[in-house]
Amino acid sequence: MSPQHCEYYQTLKQDLSELKLKLDQAEPSPDLIANFWQVQLFFQKQLLPLSFDSLSPEIASRFRSYQTEIHKQLRLLGTDLTFLKTSRQAATIKQRRVQISDRLQTLISYCDALIQSSET
Repeated sequence: MSPQHCEYYQTLKQDLSELKLKLDQAEPSPDLIANFWQVQLFFQKQLLPLSFDSLSPEIASRFRSYQTEIHKQLRLLGTDLTFLKTSRQAATIKQRRVQISDRLQTLISYCDALIQSSET
C-alpha cells in the first residue's frame, strides 16, 4: 500500500477514535452525527476511489475485502446513530451506545489491520 493509502487510513482511524470519545462522554456530543457524516464523506471521497492495482492480486484482494467491510460497517453505523438519536428509553439509549461503541471499535481494528499490513 502506498504511503498515501496508509495516511488516509490513519486519518480515518483517528476520526473514528474521536467519534468514540464523543460517544463515551456522559452526554454524547450533539454534533456526533454531523461528525459521523464528515467521516463517511472522507471515506467515500478519499478511500473508496483508491486503487490497489500496484499490489499483488492476493494482497489487493485482502485490502478490498477490508475496504468493503469498512464501507458496510460505516453504513450500519449511520443507521445506529439515527436510532440512537430517536431513542427515548434509558435502556434503549444505553444499548444503542454500546452497539455504536462496538461498531466503532471494529472499524478502528480494520484500520489497524490495514495499516499494519502496509508496514510489513
